[in-house]
Amino acid sequence: MGLTSSGPVCDVCGEYILLDRDMNWFKIAGFENDFSCHDKCKPLLLAAETWRDLPAGPLRNAFSDAEDLQKKENEKNGIIASK
Repeated sequence: MGLTSSGPVCDVCGEYILLDRDMNWFKIAGFENDFSCHDKCKPLLLAAETWRDLPAGPLRNAFSDAEDLQKKENEKNGIIASK
């Protein structure tokens, strides 16, 4: 969960979550921590089939960064990605 000194941040869009009733908790397979999102971001999260379907924000950025890192490691090790 994105947590700052000013309060929780939506892991989907990156905006502050101001009210407890506006906060939705969710899990992602392979991660131990819980994530949170606004009521307005929940439908976007549920509709996403892959991380690429998510709006710009912390969660999409994290998956994109992980993919970029994996590509660099593969190139370094001479592994060619299949399409």
